[in-house]
Amino acid sequence: SESFTDEGWFRTGDLGEIVDKNRNIRISGRKKEIINRGGKKYFPREIEDLLYEHEAFLQLAVVGVPDARLGERNCLCAVLKPGAQITLDAIIAMIKGRVADYKLPEELVILNEFPMTPTGKIRRAELLKQLSARVG
Repeated sequence: SESFTDEGWFRTGDLGEIVDKNRNIRISGRKKEIINRGGKKYFPREIEDLLYEHEAFLQLAVVGVPDARLGERNCLCAVLKPGAQITLDAIIAMIKGRVADYKLPEELVILNEFPMTPTGKIRRAELLKQLSARVG
């Protein structure tokens, strides 16, 4: 019953906004994916969409990793196309000025693959566990 509103709507966790008079909706992200860096909150999808413009990326995800001072810091996890290479400096140069500085990746982690759901979505919670295991 907690999954439904009093009006009968199912709570999916998707966030969006009504964009026109026909009440069409644009999905902007998922509630669980919000990154809170130093009190400034944003959806990583904005950054991910920009980064997919670069040909090096096969898959990517920006996640908030725990930080004692900021709460979370921005970590870009990526699976690169075969033979591709990229650096954090190149990534920042590509999107700096297109997004607020607090949204820029602060760390780059290259992986062979992401943990995925059966429907092909990145399991961000599992990805964060993997990142924590690397540090811990």
